[in-house]
Amino acid sequence: MTPNATTMNRSTREWTREHGVAVRGRAFRDGDHLTGSDLAAHVAGVDSLDAFADRLDELNGFFAVVAESGEKTFAGVDHVRSIPLWYAPEAGVVTDDPRAVREELEELTTDAHGLRELLVTGTVFGGRTRYEEVYTVRPGEAVELAAGEVSRTRYARYWPRTDARAGDDGVLDRIDAAFGRAGDRLSEVVGDRQAVVALSGGHDSRLVATLLAERGHDVLAYSYGRPEHRDVVAAKRVADSLDIPWEYVEYTTQLWRDWYCSDERARFVAEHGTLDSIPNYGSLPALSALRERGLVDDDAVCLSGQTVAGTSESVPVQLDAQTPDGDDVVDAVVAAAAHWRYDHDAFDRRFRDGIRARLPDAEISTVPEAFAALEHAKWDSYHTRYFVADVRQYDRFDLDWWLPLWDREFVDAWSDVPFAERRGKRAYATAATRRYAAAADVPLSDARALAAAPETPSSVESIVERLADRATGTPLAALLAPLYWRFRRSRGDYDDHPLGWWGIVPRALFDALYTGREDVHSFQTLAAAGRADYVEGRVRDPPKRGVVPLDADALRGDAFRADTLDTG
Repeated sequence: MTPNATTMNRSTREWTREHGVAVRGRAFRDGDHLTGSDLAAHVAGVDSLDAFADRLDELNGFFAVVAESGEKTFAGVDHVRSIPLWYAPEAGVVTDDPRAVREELEELTTDAHGLRELLVTGTVFGGRTRYEEVYTVRPGEAVELAAGEVSRTRYARYWPRTDARAGDDGVLDRIDAAFGRAGDRLSEVVGDRQAVVALSGGHDSRLVATLLAERGHDVLAYSYGRPEHRDVVAAKRVADSLDIPWEYVEYTTQLWRDWYCSDERARFVAEHGTLDSIPNYGSLPALSALRERGLVDDDAVCLSGQTVAGTSESVPVQLDAQTPDGDDVVDAVVAAAAHWRYDHDAFDRRFRDGIRARLPDAEISTVPEAFAALEHAKWDSYHTRYFVADVRQYDRFDLDWWLPLWDREFVDAWSDVPFAERRGKRAYATAATRRYAAAADVPLSDARALAAAPETPSSVESIVERLADRATGTPLAALLAPLYWRFRRSRGDYDDHPLGWWGIVPRALFDALYTGREDVHSFQTLAAAGRADYVEGRVRDPPKRGVVPLDADALRGDAFRADTLDTG
């Protein structure tokens, strides 16, 4: 490792280089708001990995740091890896720009297991990437590179409570207090600038809009999708109730087809890469439209509704047993992460072993323990690789951003909520609804009704879902599965996606590949792994009946056109 690592970035004005330190982002320490030179000075002078990690641990914010000390280079990111850093020890590269990897490394060796994980899940787990020579700094991690050797330590991890205690009368007050302090930090970041919020009408983005409205900021809320979709309808009502301006951008299948084939999409993918995750670009067409309308200020702060509470959705069937164990947690992670089925024993064993190795050391024997382990796994992989990465969309326009519901104090507060109140985001939804009701000056019952609720399945769908759940793991499963997925496919239509997202895939490919199991991320994994080109309408070694080939031959070769596909 050379003493001067190559640090490349997407926007040169966002990095500050002083005191032998390069920093990007901002953070709070003991009430002080650190940016630029102050943030660099906070880290300057460290000469050991532990000292570097301790400096990062003192911060609450969203940042990336690279520091030089003699023959050592230190690299670190915040607790959710909001600004990714990749490094290649032998080449002396530390970068936030995936393009630098190809520019600086003469040869790259495909990591077959990493590429398979990307293809199946949309994410490469742990600190690996799709290339053997390249690694990523994990959430809450500090890394030391010296003479080609690497040392790592995690200064922050998300470990929720594992007790089953219910009836904690102080939970809602503690959550609300954490909301308030996170809102105060948000307010200081925004200052007198315009705050731009993607508003779905659900609890998360509604809470962000509420925190801004409480503090009297200049807010622009916007929504996108089909005009009749429940998220759009609810978002308009929420914006009206908070008395903030609201804009709407209609999404259609054709809009997405045109945008996917555009230079803008190609540039975005090239800039942000697919080293360890599929790209997150759902808001980009809307942001482009708003900027064309002249509605987004050049110095605006864009705000995401992504939240740590998103790891706490309903308990999956794999864990809803009397005494679940670590194997059940692994099953739940695989079921939640896999966008495609696969038939590859060697990959399956290594994939599961990797998940198991990242679980807590303590024995798992209760539902709360199993659920906490699942939440940790979600935080450590998909949430901090894909969901948090929606801020890359704001980087595309050189817009500032903040993640108020990933505020570290709120993360800590949520981790301390008992299982009974954490599952299904129960306490979070209650506290967020109360805060919104007070800010909008509406009755609590109206506040609950104004939240966009998940679509209720039809009675036929409910019966099919219940039968499928009960058959899981029984001899009936093999008989019912084809009928179940045939039913699901019959319910889906290329032109009926509420956000128009099927348009990224040409109609012929969609008809050939869609079985009813897939979501838009499934198709993104094929493109990210180099298996499909949706601009040209090509795919090679396509999934057959929803099963993606993972053998060595399937990891290389040319693509085939849709009319030649054999999808079984």
